[in-house]
Parts: sequence; C-alpha cells; structure tokens
Amino acid sequence: MKKLIRITLAFAVMLMAAQTVHAEGVIIKGGYTSNRVNIDDIYNISGMPSWHAGVGYQTASKYGFTLQPELLYVAKNFSLDGNKVTTHNLQIPLNLQWGVDLLVAKPFIFVSPYLMYNVKSLYDGEGDSKAALDKFVNGIKAFDYGVGIGAGINVFSLQLTIKYSWALNDTYNWSAWSSDISNLDTSNAMLDISLGINF
Repeated sequence: MKKLIRITLAFAVMLMAAQTVHAEGVIIKGGYTSNRVNIDDIYNISGMPSWHAGVGYQTASKYGFTLQPELLYVAKNFSLDGNKVTTHNLQIPLNLQWGVDLLVAKPFIFVSPYLMYNVKSLYDGEGDSKAALDKFVNGIKAFDYGVGIGAGINVFSLQLTIKYSWALNDTYNWSAWSSDISNLDTSNAMLDISLGINF
C-alpha cells in the first residue's frame, strides 16, 4: 500500500512538473553578455563582460515548437586601444524554439532574429584619443539587426539559455576612429548566457 502511495505521489509530481514545463507565460530574464568586434581578421577589438535584462512571453508548445518574443536592455562593452566604449541598447529578439518534453525538463534549440536600437553610447578616454572617441561614439548608428542561434532548457519554472548572435548591419563609424580601417570588413558578435523565471 505504501509503495502504491509513493508511486501515485511521484506520478502526480511528474504531471505537475510537466504542466509547468509546458506552461505558457511571462518570463523575466537576465544574464551575462560578451561583445566581440573583428575587423578584416586583422584588428580584434577586445570585448568586455557586460549584462542584459528584460522580459519575454513564451507561447504554448505545439509539436515541440514555441515562440518567445522578448524586450531586452543590453549593454555592450569593448576596449578600443585601451579606451572603454559602452553602448546601451533596446533589443527585440524573436526566439523560435524547438524541443522535446521530458516531463520535468524540456531541452531545446532555437534561432533568434532580432532588432536593436541604440539608446546611448558612452566612453572613457582622455588626452589625444578624446576627440576621436567623441566623433566615433556620436557616429554610431541607432538601428541594428541580426540573427542568433542557441540552446536552452526549461526546468520547472526556470529557463537557462546560451546564445551566439551576429549583427548584420555595421553600426560603428570606423572612419571617425581611423582611416586605416574604414574600408575593411567588420563583424560584430555577442555571446549571451541567460537565466529566466516563468510566471
């Protein structure tokens, strides 16, 4: 009898967990961001640790597919010849997820096209570099867009994700910093590690 009760309770817990994993709802999330800028495989602008935070909404799962649009505040840092440049951005990613429900957990992969708007840009620099930094920062374009790929897992009401994304629009005014790199191919990528809570 005790064994039957334990089995029944364990089954009930798994059912409740499965409902939590499948549940649609609002997600509050935040985490670590690392920004990397590469210029024609010659100049590697050093990325610096930063952060992101925001809110999203996860739709109900259908055939393993889930949509999760988000609104995030993203800070991106990098070092330009020893001068720290920070951009503060609003990002709207649309995550298309596909995963497998395993009762208490749902691992998934996703693709994430996004739009980004630069709210403000700041720098730490003095002396000879100040004028060039000022021109460079003021020349950063407002709108950016790109795409990311990633993987994650939902466990109960928690969601852990890792995402690597590429900007498809060069927003930086490199000619303001140096004419030597103004005509070179540039790329801008981000690594995000996020933890979210589903309500």
